[in-house]
Amino acid sequence: MFGDVVFVGIDITMSLTHLYNILKTKIIHEEKYILQLQRVPTTLAHEKKVGKVVDVLYLKEGTVLTAGGETIKKFNTKTLEYMSLYKLNCWELLKITDTLIVGVDYKGYFLDLQNQSYNVLDFGDSFITSDYGHRVVIQLDKNHIAVALVGKTPNTTGYIAVYNLDGNQVRQYNANADANCLTLGKKFIAQGCRKTGEIILFDKHSGNVQERIQGHKGHVNSLCELNGYLFSAGEDHNLIMWEYETQWNKIREFKHYDWVRVVKPLSYNLVVSTSDDNTVRIWNVFSGVQEGVYQHKDWVFGVDLIDHQTLVTAADDSMIKVWQ
Repeated sequence: MFGDVVFVGIDITMSLTHLYNILKTKIIHEEKYILQLQRVPTTLAHEKKVGKVVDVLYLKEGTVLTAGGETIKKFNTKTLEYMSLYKLNCWELLKITDTLIVGVDYKGYFLDLQNQSYNVLDFGDSFITSDYGHRVVIQLDKNHIAVALVGKTPNTTGYIAVYNLDGNQVRQYNANADANCLTLGKKFIAQGCRKTGEIILFDKHSGNVQERIQGHKGHVNSLCELNGYLFSAGEDHNLIMWEYETQWNKIREFKHYDWVRVVKPLSYNLVVSTSDDNTVRIWNVFSGVQEGVYQHKDWVFGVDLIDHQTLVTAADDSMIKVWQ
């Protein structure tokens, strides 16, 4: 045990140097990981049928937002009691502050929850993929977001567009490939591609392509970074863990039985994934052990961490569920 971090079943092949780096990351970047899972949920605490739902987002203490069915709804996390409604069609939600949310469908929206108003981001000759569950918008810093775009015609390719919070595009990252999902690492921005299974890593300062990884068959649906490792979720039913030495190498695969939609970090040794096999699964990234599995009756698009021991999940069965 190190502080409040418990490493369960660490793979003995992991180097002591890398373990030291993880613990150093814990010390130096403590403020980045304010909310982390400390106990794997075991029980379904609440569930509610809410209509079409394609994403769920922890907003602040006691509340979550859901997106789907041309509405964004707010719920109490303790009871799943309905609290308020915003008429806006979104496939994905990103929290900037407790009152400022970015929502995306074919366009992007800066949604002011306090004033119940929004500004539109127009993507011009590009648009966002219409598949649900992808992480197509990320926050780069306190003043900028990045959006993964695809071309509108077979002759045009997508790119990563960077916007300030006034809605102005300030730069692009372009590798001549349709962007399907994004994540931000300490030194890079990673783009998962449509159809090709490719992952492209950009230097986040210069925008230059650092490396191209071929690891999936079909779409790369979601990416995340955890302690220097990269995780990619694919149409090919695989969640892949990558490690960087002189280049990125595949070191472990975690299996679902259908498309893997989303992967997110939960703590220093746990990630969570959602899938079209109707499950949400928590994985110990060092031992490879599945620490938890949570069931819906249809494809699972959304998952988020509410507190140190509670998850909320959202699926195409019109249900949101709280697990403790």
